[in-house]
Amino acid sequence: MERRTDPRNRSYAKAFLPDHNAIGYIRDISTGGFRIEALGDPGIPEKVEVTAVFIPNEEMRFPPFTLRGRVEWRHENPPTTSLGIAVTRYVSPGSARLFRRFRKIWKRLAT
Repeated sequence: MERRTDPRNRSYAKAFLPDHNAIGYIRDISTGGFRIEALGDPGIPEKVEVTAVFIPNEEMRFPPFTLRGRVEWRHENPPTTSLGIAVTRYVSPGSARLFRRFRKIWKRLAT
C-alpha cells in the first residue's frame, strides 16, 4: 500500500550540465524542450545557453546524447532548482533522433 503523501516524481534519465558541473534529473520533455530538476542551485541564470548530456536509464537501452539549450526559466525549490530549457542545437551524432525517441518513450510512460 502506498503511504507517501506526495507523489513520487518519475525520471527515466539523468542530465549532466558539464559547463556548470551540475547534475539533475529529466522531469518533463516536450517537442522543443525539457525540464531538469538540478540538485542544489547550479547558479545558471535565465537566457544562458547550456550543454546538456542526457543519460537515459539502462533499461531504456540507448546511449547518452548531447544537445544545447537556452534556459527559459528557473524556479528554486530547495534542495533542487528546476530549469526549463529550450533546445537550440543537437550536438552529438544522432542526438536529434535520440531526443525524439526519448520524448516518445517519455510520453508513453508518463500516461
